[in-house]
Amino acid sequence: SERLIEMQHELGERIRSTMHVHLSGGYCLEVIVLSGPSEVLKAAADRLLAVRGVKHGGIEIITDITKHKHAHPHVPGNKKPAPHT
Repeated sequence: SERLIEMQHELGERIRSTMHVHLSGGYCLEVIVLSGPSEVLKAAADRLLAVRGVKHGGIEIITDITKHKHAHPHVPGNKKPAPHT
């Protein structure tokens, strides 16, 4: 886990959120939410998944939500979107 923490520090401002959950049998679940170009995210995932001791992993890449035209009411400053007709 020390190597994973070190790698997270190297990723710096790309990290949006992390979550560490203790599971049974000495296993942990680590979730790291990153932002950036897909090539950078894929390279970071490859490095993280190659760390000794990581048993299973994956990457999910989604599009930049800030490019969508509709408002998100849970984000400060956004108004509730008009109903679809």
